[in-house]
Amino acid sequence: MRYVDTARLAFPRHEVLLFEPLNSFFAGRGTRDRQTGALREHLARQRAPHLVVMVTHMVNIGALTGQSVTMGEALVVRSGGCAEVQARLIVR
Repeated sequence: MRYVDTARLAFPRHEVLLFEPLNSFFAGRGTRDRQTGALREHLARQRAPHLVVMVTHMVNIGALTGQSVTMGEALVVRSGGCAEVQARLIVR
């Protein structure tokens, strides 16, 4: 899974946990609504000041936030299930 490889490269000193809702559902490889719902539920359980970094695919980010990202771009979202975008980050 590419997103797992990306996470391990980006955060080599941290444990990378697999989370099925982050799997791509592009071209029928998964269930968009079920995965996005599970991701929203997970975010709803997170409480400040807890920081959670999730690495996933463009289609998953778009389904969650309604916004698209480019290669190397990240979105910072508010926890609590609403996934409100707080900032955009460009990673070079």
